[in-house]
Amino acid sequence: MVVKITDNEVYEDFDCKIGTEADDDRFTLLPAGTYPYRITKFDRVRFEGSEKIPACWKAELTLEINGGEAGTAYVRENIFLTKKQAWRIKQLFVSVGQISKYVEEFVPNWNALVGDGGMLQLSRRTFKGRNGDDINTNDVKKFLDPKEAAKAVSTTQGTQRAFAYAQTGFKFPQGA
Repeated sequence: MVVKITDNEVYEDFDCKIGTEADDDRFTLLPAGTYPYRITKFDRVRFEGSEKIPACWKAELTLEINGGEAGTAYVRENIFLTKKQAWRIKQLFVSVGQISKYVEEFVPNWNALVGDGGMLQLSRRTFKGRNGDDINTNDVKKFLDPKEAAKAVSTTQGTQRAFAYAQTGFKFPQGA
């Protein structure tokens, strides 16, 4: 038996039948570029701190990024609620169209993020895995404001992507 919990299904016990879901590893490495994204999950998580970041709350987002023919990528993005990361928080909320980049102060509406989307710049990051191998992953370089996003899709590559995403229901946030 499979039990549904939010957007993730769990197996009830070790004797459950595993089906075709085992063929979906949900990892696609996209080339660096500009892509539309949609937020599919948001969790409030307490971060215990590190050498660089003090103990604080963090927003753990799951982003669905449609790479057209390259496939759909799912990226987990952590946004730490620190004053040094305030620029990143604002960048996200401008990107999804909740605020203007010209506002001086705002209270983020975190609960309204799931289902929202916009455009972002994606890069690749390489790091050493536990076994010493190099691992490549998708990394969000920047959340784009709607005006930047409109410029990005005016390029040939961007126009082709925007056309492909329009067929999946992607819309630029208001103010684009």
